[in-house]
Amino acid sequence: MKKIEINLSTKYHFYIESGILDRVGEFLMEVADPGTRVMVVADDTVDSLYGNRVAGSLARAGFNTQSYIFPAGEDSKNLERVNGLLQKMSESLMTRDDLIIALGGGVSLDLAGFAASVYYGGIDHVLIPTTFLASVDCCVNGRYCINLEGGMNSAWTQHHPVMVICDPESFNTLEPEMFAEGTSEALKYALIGDKRMFARLSKATFRNNVEEIIENCARIEARFLENDETGSGKRLVMDMGHTFARAIEAVSQRRIRHGSAVAMGMLMSAKAGVAMGFTSSDVVSRINESLIRNGLPTKCKLPEAEIAACMKNDRTRHGDMIEIVFPVKLGKCEVQKIHVDNLLKIVRDGMETELYKNMSIDEMEQMEEVRVFTDEDMVQQVLVAAAVADRKTVFRMNGSSERIDTLADCLKELGAGVEIRNENMWQIAPITEEKIREKGDFLPIINCRDNDTAFRILVPVMAASRREVFVSGSGELAKTPFDDVIEVMEPKGSVFRFDHFPFELSGEFQGGRFELPRGVDKKFLSGLLMALPMVKENSEIVLEEGYEHYDYAEDTMRVLEEFGVRIQRSDNIFIIKGGQKYISPAGFDLSDLL
Repeated sequence: MKKIEINLSTKYHFYIESGILDRVGEFLMEVADPGTRVMVVADDTVDSLYGNRVAGSLARAGFNTQSYIFPAGEDSKNLERVNGLLQKMSESLMTRDDLIIALGGGVSLDLAGFAASVYYGGIDHVLIPTTFLASVDCCVNGRYCINLEGGMNSAWTQHHPVMVICDPESFNTLEPEMFAEGTSEALKYALIGDKRMFARLSKATFRNNVEEIIENCARIEARFLENDETGSGKRLVMDMGHTFARAIEAVSQRRIRHGSAVAMGMLMSAKAGVAMGFTSSDVVSRINESLIRNGLPTKCKLPEAEIAACMKNDRTRHGDMIEIVFPVKLGKCEVQKIHVDNLLKIVRDGMETELYKNMSIDEMEQMEEVRVFTDEDMVQQVLVAAAVADRKTVFRMNGSSERIDTLADCLKELGAGVEIRNENMWQIAPITEEKIREKGDFLPIINCRDNDTAFRILVPVMAASRREVFVSGSGELAKTPFDDVIEVMEPKGSVFRFDHFPFELSGEFQGGRFELPRGVDKKFLSGLLMALPMVKENSEIVLEEGYEHYDYAEDTMRVLEEFGVRIQRSDNIFIIKGGQKYISPAGFDLSDLL
């Protein structure tokens, strides 16, 4: 068990141990006598998971326990819910000597802590966080916020708990996206105070020792609060990334979750810091890599002007100046005062992606015939084919999309040259060993984000290319199992470290006979059709009778033919000769292939 002593205006202990939920009553006897009335505050989801365990433990210890259950979600963090909780406490005849327990994520902690701070002028409360995010970001500062119609967290109060009890086993029920929310805040604490922890968080294996991460975050936060518990001095550093994040959440109307907004905000702060001379340039790449490895977003595509306008009303504004935290280097951040008239430029600097200053359109057109592509999935197949071809491919297409941009980013990380003169003119230079060596000892990070097509095509193609890569995803993709991919590829030599996002892909993928069910994902079949010509062995894919997406496979085969790769099909069998090379075509119009 880890036991941290928090020495602020209120001194209390922070306990961390797996399985500790069944001993809550035992620990509570350190701060309350048996017979004390205890009000457990939880949302309906958490109550269904852990309510009975906590209530049983309290009953065994002799506490008089009641509960206040509310609908899960950020919408419940309002004054109406606070009033309902206070009324329930009053009806239960709770006194100043009784106690509230907050069980759950940030909303439960905010509601319970806020009510505890005002009931009879303040009564004791205990925090039991059940999410990684709440464990690292809601348990030390004693600040509890409520949303008002005018804005998020507009009303807040300060009231420290008398104990924190954290059971990391409760994180096992979290979706990967929810767990990543906590990782985002943990990365923030590492960025402001512990570069070694930052390095550990950059590896997915940190989940095997998450107790240490929670402990370190608590100690870092306590250190910043010791000399500035309620003010805006040193503790303001803990706002790293949050000035941007609060605006991102508001502009997205809370469709972007808090942890995701913080991830974007940290990277934006680092990019803007580089542009202003505050930040070391290597910090941007390190933050970007860590976010990708943990399935967190790296790009904000909201309107720049709206973000800047929202930031002008941030709580850190004083007159015409606003305080923003910028990283100096890993483990050290500083607060800078920025005039509000400069916010739009800072937001633009923070959102700036790679600048493409390559050859002119005329030069590109002279190099070879320009091809025009229109179908999105087929464009992605062409991009991958061009990246493994023998020379540069130039094409024009009618606009891009977020999914195409995602795949392009993946190919760049693998070492392909992706150059964009404007949104219509692209040039793809193939992946080379020299580009791969430039990556050094670090595995390429293939962040497929929420692009299932990119994931199911790239994984087999990279396996066939003998590329050892780190694969990440987000959104619905991160929630989608890929057992079908593992079951097909592992018997043929591929190695998947972890069966969920993010994971490492290695091994030597081999050809042979592939018997696939009729429900096989059409995009994965496309990926196999693109990958197997690259391995040395001959292969055949046999589809179970009843497969419905031969048209998608035929489209893929037409793309392959344009790159000199031939596949034969006889009814439900695809015959694939190994050792084929992708040869960049002289030119074609994708619409001719449809």
